[in-house]
Amino acid sequence: MRTLSTIASALLALMFSANAVAGDFIETPSAIIPLAAGWFEQRGSVPFFATGSNGEVLLVSIFVRRSKEKATDPTSSIDEAEAAAVRSISSNIADMTDVSALKTFVLSNGTKVHERIRQTIDKQTIFLGLVLRHDNAVILITIEGPSCSGGSIADARLSTLSLLWK
Repeated sequence: MRTLSTIASALLALMFSANAVAGDFIETPSAIIPLAAGWFEQRGSVPFFATGSNGEVLLVSIFVRRSKEKATDPTSSIDEAEAAAVRSISSNIADMTDVSALKTFVLSNGTKVHERIRQTIDKQTIFLGLVLRHDNAVILITIEGPSCSGGSIADARLSTLSLLWK
């Protein structure tokens, strides 16, 4: 099983590719996500991702309910996607400890947010997991980077939470 550090290392290698461009935001089918100063969108990537100047990685995964979905309860697929995303940021990883336990809150635009912050036991890497739900979409955002870049990760968090839904 891959650790977060292994995954982050692979993603960081992509940071130096020709696809790295400065950007003010990541545009997805359901939202526009602003990037903090010093972050670069990796264009053409799926899932969407951006990198920070200190080797941080921001990954964006999206679930959008299509209007053609036939379900007895039209919110069931969104509820299931939200629950799965929350489980993914809630799962325990052996080499990590909680900095901030899972918490849930609602933004002024009606976005429901689930957030958890973890750190490796050696305190070298910090991991922030966000699940954002609004109407017909759920967005899972993970931000990972060296603990020394806590300010950059905090800036990325604030920018992310100011997303605009389409």
